[in-house]
Amino acid sequence: MEPHTPRKKVEAERFAREIAQALDESVVSGACERLVLVAPPAFFGVLRDKLPLRVAARVTDVIEKDYLHLDQPTLKKRLEKALEAR
Repeated sequence: MEPHTPRKKVEAERFAREIAQALDESVVSGACERLVLVAPPAFFGVLRDKLPLRVAARVTDVIEKDYLHLDQPTLKKRLEKALEAR
């Protein structure tokens, strides 16, 4: 018998697979040359494990922050500031 996996972890892994697949399709179609990934630290670990090598190779920056609570104008300012500092 396998140990019980918490539902939250199962859903995070499923969501990470969906994101990884969408990013892979974008890379294959030539829709993106570089990627900046923004995700909360705990989720980024899950996502990183699901990314195909060709997607990971296009990641130029990683911002491990939880910005889900921000409105769009504030999010834009925070991302611009974070990317300028790099």
